[in-house]
Amino acid sequence: QYVLGYVHLLELNREYTEALRECSKFCSKNSAFSISLNNFSVSCAQVGSIIDAALNKSSAQSNNYGSPLYRVETIQDDKDVRLCKVSVKKSEEWETLGLETIPKPIKKSFNDEEIQTLAIWFTAVKLLFLLGKLHSLPPLVALLEPIRIQQNLHLTLVRNEHAYYT
Repeated sequence: QYVLGYVHLLELNREYTEALRECSKFCSKNSAFSISLNNFSVSCAQVGSIIDAALNKSSAQSNNYGSPLYRVETIQDDKDVRLCKVSVKKSEEWETLGLETIPKPIKKSFNDEEIQTLAIWFTAVKLLFLLGKLHSLPPLVALLEPIRIQQNLHLTLVRNEHAYYT
């Protein structure tokens, strides 16, 4: 909880890069920790590697033509559930990262550690956006969507972080 509070304090001071570094440190210190749902598992190590790559790229490098090309689209089911579907261009084909369809609802009771970790991951998404590191968002969103979808996170203590993410 202290890490999340500190990250938010840095945000208030508009120290977005330093706040993102704190998210990275959290992921590094907890690299083995993971959250699983719907046959997907996301670890701090995975999220941290995307954050670290974004921190290590200058804005000129992130607009490089050699970078992967992503396609992001919203899919919706008949119950108005929405999912962010992310694909990456491989040769001439598009390969889906994460979920291709909306899974059947599996409600999970996240424990405190999982809730706080999700909050830090969601905040990292917001920080990447604020820093203009948009190219890092699709792979991170592809990781987070499978564990976020249909979980009523808007009813938890991290509803604000979830709202900024969505």
